[in-house]
Amino acid sequence: MKQTAVSPESFFLAAKQSEINTITELKSMLRWVTLICEFIHQLQRERGLSNRLLAGGGEKTRPQMMAQLAQTDHARKAMNEGLVGVYQTAIECTVSAKLLNLIASALLALEGLQALRADIEKSRMQPVDATACYSRLIENLLLIVFEVADHATDPEVTQGLSTLFHLIQGKELVGQERAWTVVGFARGSFSSRLCERLERVKQQQVEIFSGFQQTASAELNTALSQLESSALIADFKQLRTLRDRLQDGQQVNPELADTWYEKATLYIDELHGLEIQATEQILTLCDNRVDLAKRNRSAAQDQIAELTSINLNRDEVIGRGLLNAANPSHPIQSLILEQRKQILDLTSDLQRAKEALEARKLVERAKSILKDNMNLDEEAAYRTLQKSAMDQKLPIQQVALAIIEAYKRSTYR
Repeated sequence: MKQTAVSPESFFLAAKQSEINTITELKSMLRWVTLICEFIHQLQRERGLSNRLLAGGGEKTRPQMMAQLAQTDHARKAMNEGLVGVYQTAIECTVSAKLLNLIASALLALEGLQALRADIEKSRMQPVDATACYSRLIENLLLIVFEVADHATDPEVTQGLSTLFHLIQGKELVGQERAWTVVGFARGSFSSRLCERLERVKQQQVEIFSGFQQTASAELNTALSQLESSALIADFKQLRTLRDRLQDGQQVNPELADTWYEKATLYIDELHGLEIQATEQILTLCDNRVDLAKRNRSAAQDQIAELTSINLNRDEVIGRGLLNAANPSHPIQSLILEQRKQILDLTSDLQRAKEALEARKLVERAKSILKDNMNLDEEAAYRTLQKSAMDQKLPIQQVALAIIEAYKRSTYR
């Protein structure tokens, strides 16, 4: 068996190749993330139409629902096809066990989608229950998207992912607002409980979109500002204001349900366009990083070739001190030191970039624990977390971490 040469040159070039492989693998994963995002978007549309149907949309909504089911199934098929590549990569042991477990959990939950649809078709569910079921399916998929960030080793890519996740979550909250508001308008009145739920969703939107603005590129922030100042959003906010002014039990024209659904759907579609734009920015950044890494590797190879072109055998080179590790003028030594500095700088920048993302993940994990152990829905879990943070005068992510740690201690006793 031929033995591979063990030398500083070979390991240095292997490190350069590792940079290329890591970014290429992340880009491949991100392409699958875009398929998840599209499936989530179609599930959100299906959720909104199911509420309209269950809340009295009748025959007018049914044809839209049938067309939407086909779109959702098409997006699901594309996502599953993308999963084949993820599975093949997993066989090669380059995917984390946590990510694979989240994928398994999401796929298991999706096996109940057909039964959910059958219950909706036969009106065996209340709108609130249907919304909760769809939201749980979407939440499982969002957890996968969050976890992909752990594969990023570049601070700018991580920041881009943080921007994308805030945007996805913001759109999901607008989708929940669409669903709950359809119920109120279709019934002709809003209960106090429904009004409270909608107010909480609005507050969460403010928090999430604020996080988006802090991490997003100037281009994305401009695009969001333009959307927020558009005629579409003016109409959307006008309907929202009308809804918020309604008192408990006050009657409203049920026909507003269709108008609201249309405006909210157009808004969500625009946010989905921003999702696509954010993803394309990350993919372009990955391409740029790969190109740069390849150029750096090629330049390093040229420098190494220049050294080895000296017509001396290795013992003679060592004898002349050219490979003395203490000699900073040596080409290999200087390249190694330069790469070491780059890695340290990237590690520091990466840590800062992941802090905001990690805070978001802590909140989502704590909410999941509260929902599972206290039988709470999404809004109630977040409200519990938020109130605890306010009562203790602590950042919400610090309270979330305490809940997670307490859960771990109780689990492993």
